[in-house]
Amino acid sequence: MESESTISKLSKYKELVIDENSLNDFIDFLYSRKIVTETSYYSIYSHKNKEIRLHELFKIIEYNTKEVIEEVFIYLDKLYPNSKKLRDDEYNFRISSVRGGFPKLPPNYIARKSLGEDLKSKLLALQWDQKLVIYGMMGYGKSCLVNEVLNDQNIRKCFDNLIFWINLGEHHCTETILKPLWRLYTTASCIVHNKISHCPDDVQILKDLLTELFLDQRLRNALLILDDACNEKVLPYFDIKCKTVITTQNKKILQQEDALFIEVKTGFSRIESLELFQKSLKTNNDLPLAAEEIHDICKGHPMLIALIGSYLGENSELVINNDDQIWQYIKLMFLRGDYNLNDSDNDTKVPAAKIKNCIEKLLANGLKEFYQDLAIFMPDVNIPP
Repeated sequence: MESESTISKLSKYKELVIDENSLNDFIDFLYSRKIVTETSYYSIYSHKNKEIRLHELFKIIEYNTKEVIEEVFIYLDKLYPNSKKLRDDEYNFRISSVRGGFPKLPPNYIARKSLGEDLKSKLLALQWDQKLVIYGMMGYGKSCLVNEVLNDQNIRKCFDNLIFWINLGEHHCTETILKPLWRLYTTASCIVHNKISHCPDDVQILKDLLTELFLDQRLRNALLILDDACNEKVLPYFDIKCKTVITTQNKKILQQEDALFIEVKTGFSRIESLELFQKSLKTNNDLPLAAEEIHDICKGHPMLIALIGSYLGENSELVINNDDQIWQYIKLMFLRGDYNLNDSDNDTKVPAAKIKNCIEKLLANGLKEFYQDLAIFMPDVNIPP
C-alpha cells in the first residue's frame, strides 16, 4: 500500500498553525533552519491569503530530504504535543465507524439531551455479560439516539472503538441470520487475526465460533448493537457474551433475562422541534407561531418532525421569502392527518407562494410582462369578441 504523502501528513497540522502568530513562527523556524530561502521567504509573505502561504510552505518541505522533513515534524510535535493524540483519535473514530457498519445520522439531527445522558450512564455501567434494551414505539428515534451517543469519541474509547452495528429489522426468522452472523465474525476476526476460511452452514456452530472469538482479550470491551430487533427467537444466536445494546418495540423481547432498560416514550420538546426546523432552513431567525402549533399537533413525534424538516429544507427559499403561508399549509395538512407534503400534486397546494417565486425568477429573463398580459379563462366562460 502506498505510504501517506508528506503534504498529507503536514495537512493534519493545518488547523493548529493557520492562525497568524503560529504561521509566522513556523515560517521563521523554517527560515532559521535554512529550509526556506530568503527569496522564498519574501515570496511566501507576498501572499495575503494564509492558506496559500501554508500550502507554499508545505510544498517546499515536501521537496527536502528525509532528515529535514523529520526535523519539521519533530518541531511540530514539540510545539503541539496533543496533535498526535488528536490525529489518532480521529483515525480510530473513522475506522470504528466504517468497520462497525454505523448508519448515518439524519441530516439536521437534534440531540436528545436528557435521553442521551441516561443512555450514556447506562452504557458506561454495562458489564461484559449484560444487555441494555432501548424500547419504544416505531419512529421515536431509538436507533438515532444510540447512534448519537456513540458519535461521542470519548464514549467509543470506553469500548476500545470496537463497536459492531447489526440491523436485525431485516431478519424476522432464524433462517436468515446466517449472513449477519458471518459478517460479524469476519469483521471481528480481522481484529484478532483468527479467521476460518468459509462460513459454516450451521448457525449454532457459527454462534459458538463467535462466542469463542469474543473471549479474546482484544475484544473484551467490544460493544454489539442489535438494532430493530423484532423476533425473540433470533436474539439467542447473538448472545455471544459481550456487552450488547438492543433497540426494539417490544420490551419483553428478552425472555427471563436480566437486563437494563430505557424507554423512549416522548418525542422532541418544543425547543428541539424548533431547533430542527431552524437547522433545516439554515437560519437563526425566530420562527412564526405556526411552527410551535405544528409541534403541538405532532406532539413532537421525531419521525413527523424530521419529515417537516426535510420538506422545509427542500422549500427553504419559499419559507424564508414568503411570510406564513407554507407553515399554514403544513399545519392544515397535519390537522387533516395527511402527511404527504411532497406528493405529486403538491404544486397545486401552495400555489400563491410558488407562483410568486416563479414570477420573480422570470424577471431576469424579461418575461414578467408576458406573464402579466396572460389571461386564462375557465371553460365555457362567455367571452365577448
